[in-house]
Amino acid sequence: MESPATVGAPALPKGGGDDKRYYFENSWYYVDNISWVKNNPWQMKESPCRRGVNKPLRTCSNRVPIYPRPEALPMSEQIVNDWLRQFVASALAGDLAGHMALISPEVMVFGIDGFDTLGYQDWHAQCEHEFPQRLLRDLDYAAIRIRTADPRRILFKALERTQTADGQALAQGVEMLLQADDDGGWRLQQLRVLPDDEARHDGLL
Repeated sequence: MESPATVGAPALPKGGGDDKRYYFENSWYYVDNISWVKNNPWQMKESPCRRGVNKPLRTCSNRVPIYPRPEALPMSEQIVNDWLRQFVASALAGDLAGHMALISPEVMVFGIDGFDTLGYQDWHAQCEHEFPQRLLRDLDYAAIRIRTADPRRILFKALERTQTADGQALAQGVEMLLQADDDGGWRLQQLRVLPDDEARHDGLL
């Protein structure tokens, strides 16, 4: 049986051992620590020895896993954009069931003033209170930047802009982690509201 790192892959190019190969997005990658890659794919960093499509396979000696640049992953961008469209549409329509279906029961929210973390029940309670009253007038996301991605997880940052029914407007940077579930849907696994200095550094504010 093929390992998760090689499913659907063509023959391994010359120079790569079975214990050091990683196949993703139609490309082979050669790393020093394949077990770390398979266990932590969404945390992979870019490396100077990253292999580009149709380029010779290279060896990475600094034990930093190899990963394609986010802008080379159009499918990840499409997934994020589709998920955000559903997220915004369900919130503005007051569709509680549809909105919560986009959020993992294990979701963790960080960066909210006065709270260490918030979870699924907290999110559900807030939406259950706000949606019937149509307290949210507008919501959108801009400057979306994918940080890391793999077939099951996508981490991205964005500028979130909201406007309430009483005219209050808020713009803040957020970092979101989407995860694919067994049913094929993508759900929010983690949300972090960025400090203003980090958001400015990232060009979001």
